[in-house]
Amino acid sequence: MTVEDGVRTGGFGDALAKALRDANVSTPVRDIGVAPGWYPHGTRPELLAELGLTAQDVAREVTESVSRLDADLPTSVTMR
Repeated sequence: MTVEDGVRTGGFGDALAKALRDANVSTPVRDIGVAPGWYPHGTRPELLAELGLTAQDVAREVTESVSRLDADLPTSVTMR
């Protein structure tokens, strides 16, 4: 999982996913960041809240993503 401080497209997550593909590594990469588009002006805290990118939002997304991965593992492989 990568967290971008800006637009996801062309960021670290894209570079990491490409490097993993090039190395034939099948690890999925989940990017959290700003989707391409136009956004109104505002303070950084206002924009992060509007985009769902506050620390709480990111923590929730990471927790939910890891929980889904855990649920997909066979019982004998689940890490505790």
